[in-house]
Amino acid sequence: MSSIADEYGPRNIVGYGQNPPDAKWPGGAKIAISIVLNYEVRNTRGLWVVTMLDPRAPTLTRAASKAGSPVCSEARTRPRRATSCPERPSDPYTDGAAEEGSEASPMNGDPQSEKLCSELGPGCEALDGRNVNIESLYEYGSRAGVWRILRLFKEYGVNCTSYMVGQALLMNPEVGRVMVQEGHEVASHGWRWVDRSGWSEEEEVENVRQAITAIKSITGQPPRGWYYGMVQTKAGARSRGLVARTYAEEGLPLKYYSDDYSDDLPYWVKYPGGTGKQEEGAKGEGQGLLIVPYAAGDDGGGDGDDGAVLAMAAAAAGTMPAVPTVAVVTSALDTNDYKDGSHNAWLTPDNFASYLIGAFDELYREGLAGSPKMFSIGLHCRLVGRPGRLAGLRKFLEHTRKYEGVWFATREEIADHWMETYPYKAA
Repeated sequence: MSSIADEYGPRNIVGYGQNPPDAKWPGGAKIAISIVLNYEVRNTRGLWVVTMLDPRAPTLTRAASKAGSPVCSEARTRPRRATSCPERPSDPYTDGAAEEGSEASPMNGDPQSEKLCSELGPGCEALDGRNVNIESLYEYGSRAGVWRILRLFKEYGVNCTSYMVGQALLMNPEVGRVMVQEGHEVASHGWRWVDRSGWSEEEEVENVRQAITAIKSITGQPPRGWYYGMVQTKAGARSRGLVARTYAEEGLPLKYYSDDYSDDLPYWVKYPGGTGKQEEGAKGEGQGLLIVPYAAGDDGGGDGDDGAVLAMAAAAAGTMPAVPTVAVVTSALDTNDYKDGSHNAWLTPDNFASYLIGAFDELYREGLAGSPKMFSIGLHCRLVGRPGRLAGLRKFLEHTRKYEGVWFATREEIADHWMETYPYKAA
């Protein structure tokens, strides 16, 4: 008997081949930059209860439960069967970014403190007990880092996509409200940032619904895009189908899915189950799910050749390039500040800026040659939110101002453009 994971299909190692489609970015842009700000929470054995007494005013409270036995409850606007919200049954201290207030900690009902992805690097060991210093390193992201990053984006007129973990948003709802007010997109990063490998399909579906509910309750609309992360999970093949089907059951449009690292341009796949909700006025035959890959870069490394690229731009335009006409679009694993909490860290602002500049320059060259691409940049509040790292991001943004035809876009804007330009066609 086939499973929902089987619907993922065989590998596609060919893609667009040597002649990818012309992205036709708005205004003739040569590159689309997608900045992604990950706002995450990690509570692998957490004891938090989401109580939706009023869908417009969620509260987050502690449950009287022993560690390792999480409790989740949620009152919805329409009846639904009661379910638990399980967490990963295996070792919670071996994977992932634990951030913004609910990382592994005895304060969250865990037996040990967090050890991963902090200023202490990969050699940090979990303590059998509370580690208030580790807690404070993660709290920096939600208390200070996120606001410094948003101020920078406002200064440069850049709108980002936030991969938002539902539980993290409920713990600090002001972040979500400000993001919406300032024109940023809030997409889903799941209910919690944990490995789903040990969950049943029913348990994962319930977590999908909780993430949608949490984000809608704060931002006023359900997330239109989805990115789980947790790259090494065994649940990846089935998750795309479960997320897509849950959206269809809820009558919601899923504009794009980003758990994919295979290309520099969006591409279509058949909608799992063939039951996706089309956007009003959407074109295309049948039902398709747009994949917006999370591939191209994060904050880091290699020198860019400003003079050569500027000369190419001047030759193509007939003038020297001026201030960019549009904003940012991508995010990936190589251009990601996550390295600063693990391996191959960006040790100076120039390390981070030069790698981003190098990636930008190469992609801009391709755009000038008639093959424009996406460029994804992945950020985390407690990492790039530190002044020294933010200086590298600022240097990169200054670099892009030298060029015309730079489109900083949210991932939803990219998805909307692609759906209009290249609507889905059933095979």
